[in-house]
Amino acid sequence: MYADYSPVPDFPHNVEKVLVLEEEDRGINPDAVIREARLVGATNRDGDNVETFWVVFYNEPKRVWDFREQTLRGEFLPGGSWAKTS
Repeated sequence: MYADYSPVPDFPHNVEKVLVLEEEDRGINPDAVIREARLVGATNRDGDNVETFWVVFYNEPKRVWDFREQTLRGEFLPGGSWAKTS
């Protein structure tokens, strides 16, 4: 997991960085992902003060995903697309 600039030119969401998740990050504690995203500036808040996390998955390097906290956490739970695989 590391921070990088958005792969999308003129990324319009007023964030400095995106958080890139690599294959070895599968199954990582979502608290670590949330903490890192906040630390590197890969979040912002909308008009209702709802926080959005901006993530790029290594296998889709040109796509920036926006997640609310609950949805991001769900990605790492069993059945989620970023859960640990056997």
